[in-house]
Amino acid sequence: MGEVPSRASLEGTSLLFCPITILAGGQTISLKAAFLNIDGKSRDETVFTEEASSVEGRVRRVAAALEEEISGHSLVKLAQLHPADQASVIQVVSSRVRNALAAALTPGQFADILENLDEEEAASALRSLDHPALAAVLDEVRPEVAADVLQQLPAEKAERVLVESVHADEIAPLIAFPKESAGGLMAPVTITVSDETTVGQFMSLLRHFGRSSEGLGSYFVVDTESRLLGTVALGDLVFSEPGSRIHDVMQEPIATVDPGMDQEEVARLMDRYSLSEIPVVDTEGRLLGAIALQEVLEVAQEEATEDMHRLAGLGSRERTSSTIGKSVLRRFPWLLLNLATVVLAAAVIAAFENTISRLVILAAFIPVVASQGGAAATQTLTLIVRSLALGEVTFRGARRIVFRETLLGVIHGLLLGLLVAGLGFVLEDKAALGLALFIAMTANMVVAALAGALVPLGFRAAGIDPALASVVVVTTVTDVAGFAIFLSAAALLLRIL
Repeated sequence: MGEVPSRASLEGTSLLFCPITILAGGQTISLKAAFLNIDGKSRDETVFTEEASSVEGRVRRVAAALEEEISGHSLVKLAQLHPADQASVIQVVSSRVRNALAAALTPGQFADILENLDEEEAASALRSLDHPALAAVLDEVRPEVAADVLQQLPAEKAERVLVESVHADEIAPLIAFPKESAGGLMAPVTITVSDETTVGQFMSLLRHFGRSSEGLGSYFVVDTESRLLGTVALGDLVFSEPGSRIHDVMQEPIATVDPGMDQEEVARLMDRYSLSEIPVVDTEGRLLGAIALQEVLEVAQEEATEDMHRLAGLGSRERTSSTIGKSVLRRFPWLLLNLATVVLAAAVIAAFENTISRLVILAAFIPVVASQGGAAATQTLTLIVRSLALGEVTFRGARRIVFRETLLGVIHGLLLGLLVAGLGFVLEDKAALGLALFIAMTANMVVAALAGALVPLGFRAAGIDPALASVVVVTTVTDVAGFAIFLSAAALLLRIL
């Protein structure tokens, strides 16, 4: 691989290409290169000639071999896996093995693995390394990945590692932004071009750098003060006259984002305009970096996972590989809150002890009413929370949505109320039971629809993530309302009928 030119060497070409700025990082030693020939085969040949269904088994076998002994044999087995599968191994082995691997592998080899881990897992795998070794590994990954990992470390350690890093000037600006913002997602732009440069000049420079510019479908056009002017596609460069100015073939940017924009908004914007990358600019319009489609896809997956976890009362970072201690800290508060709501519901039932003693079968139908209300509320809640996350629901259209869900609650309540009332009357032959079930089922389905729609909308209006505690609140409302309505109706009807 040829030597990558430094910033200084680029500045030396300014007489010919002064409008063009190239920021090139150091070379990365990949695990594939380090173990290219094993038993006469390339790693790619070894991996991809096997069935995909066997990958999980290979991961388990390699993890078991590493747990038994960190040796040349087990390291070769690890090297035969694709970096994504090596990351799976890191996720399942003990912290002892992680620490040993961090010390045994070269920075380039371990960097390939880190690229396939989330930042929390990557930080955990690197925690045992001293500052120079940790900086050496992070210098081999993309700057945005390094920034995410450093944000997971104690502030003092992160600062010392940054001082040791060769690419500190590229990593430091990214750490300044919250991880879930556009600034936290962006990567430094490696190639920019002035609008005054000719197509021929720029193409010559791209050929000069060869593979260092490979894989870029378009390039950002800036002025002398780094303000974004537009983009130019590689295809347009190829089919343009060499003497044409970049200004004549560039396109105005379809959309830009500021570094403080939330990552969900970035994802929606890129999806709306079908963008493969989006530039990040400051208030003066200067280009700060760019967000690639792959980053947004990862964001979409993370946000969907986070919503599901929060709806289930799990921490947003909960994983099967999380430690027992962290899982307890993340789950127990929600379980405790749920216990409090159950005690409240039990108190409502206890208040109607005399009514239940008069007609014991009421106790059998209490969970029926509450369960149906909870199921209906969860349907509405899931729909609203996901629609809010996707930007499909706005407060302007909230009234229509609440009315729609309430109408559905009425229809479902009437249908289910008739069915369960008929069942109660057949089992007990008491009109009071059947009528109480009909009233309770209909009313609780309406309550469930209202709670499922209004609670997440209320949380969003208050600036709280609607997935955070909606399930607990909505379940409490439907349980308490269902118990109270059913037993109150039963008490009243038993006196009348």
